[in-house]
Amino acid sequence: MKKRMFRLLLAACLLLGLTACEEEKTEETVPAALPAPTETTVETTEIPTEPAGPVLLEDNVEGKVCVGFMPTEAGSWRYAVIENQEAAVTAFEKATAAIYSDEWWIKGDRTRGLFVEYNGEIWDFVESGELVYALGRVKAEDAADLYALCEEAALAAGWKEPVKPEQLTGIISATLRQGENTVTLSDAASLEKLGAMLSAGTYELGGTGCPFTSMLDVALETGETLTVALATDSCGVWMSEGYYYEFAGDSQILYDLFGVAFPFGKMEIQ
Repeated sequence: MKKRMFRLLLAACLLLGLTACEEEKTEETVPAALPAPTETTVETTEIPTEPAGPVLLEDNVEGKVCVGFMPTEAGSWRYAVIENQEAAVTAFEKATAAIYSDEWWIKGDRTRGLFVEYNGEIWDFVESGELVYALGRVKAEDAADLYALCEEAALAAGWKEPVKPEQLTGIISATLRQGENTVTLSDAASLEKLGAMLSAGTYELGGTGCPFTSMLDVALETGETLTVALATDSCGVWMSEGYYYEFAGDSQILYDLFGVAFPFGKMEIQ
């Protein structure tokens, strides 16, 4: 009897154990959640491009050989750093060490509209090819290497061939502009007077300190259109790429042709 009871108890325990195991086996297992796919972002690195040529600057760069000039449209001095500084320094030192005369300006000198600045010294190129400074003059052959570097940098930065007085004849139309204001002159008699004034301009040695914020676009019989800058004060001077020409004792004479009142530095379209 006791054995039977023991067996019954053992069978019951075994049965209970098997059931528990079965329940464990049949319990649904939830797989661990997979991480959500992340969006792959490919970062593109912009490759910097070198400028096509020297950048036009409003001031010189200290410690660099710079060429200076006055673009007509800018109306004031601008600078460009010569790209090959090693060659520029060598050429500058060679030229400035070859002073042959203590004369600065000689009668008949005309600037080329270019100068070179380095370590606080400003040297002007004149049309003869010579380099001049307060300390004296350098011959064209000694300044040739430096001029070639300066000319190359200036041209790449936008320097152009200057307009000459004799080109300003046969004007068939002229437009005066300052900022967003423009006035066009088409009267034949007035255009003849304008051409006579501009083409008779006399070279101003050393330039002027005038502001040049008015531009004059002239269309010629040849089909060409030329632009010069006009002094926006009382000086009767026009400028092209750093070349200055006096056309009248008072700028108002020209502005009157366009019906423009000009109260010293501020042009008002009427």
